Amino acid sequence: MQAFAAPVVVEQQTFWLHLSRSRATPGLIERLSQAVEALQREGAIQRLYQRALAAFGDDRMPA
Repeated sequence: MQAFAAPVVVEQQTFWLHLSRSRATPGLIERLSQAVEALQREGAIQRLYQRALAAFGDDRMPA
């Protein structure tokens, strides 16, 4: 039996934050941007992703 080749990545998902246009103000957008950047620097988002991935139980969770 012939082995399969390595999978080809055709898409990579990007983290994003949804904010309602009716609620968005320049100040709120700035504060949220700073908070998300801090969470990314500290690795908090990656830790949450890894926790969700472990709870999901396999490698089918989107990257």
